[in-house]
Amino acid sequence: MRDANLSYSLAKRYLNALISKDLLESDEKHRFKTTKEGLVFLEKCEACPLFKWIHEK
Repeated sequence: MRDANLSYSLAKRYLNALISKDLLESDEKHRFKTTKEGLVFLEKCEACPLFKWIHEK
């Protein structure tokens, strides 16, 4: 959360949104894992020219 400069409440809201869209799932210990749908989404993001521009240094 600190690295992304997010408050706890905002991070929780984002995580809940990702879970509701089946991009993340959590277990009984509240650990998060990317779902198959989430991995497909990330692959599509990597193909986007804007995504590459953001990560260039």
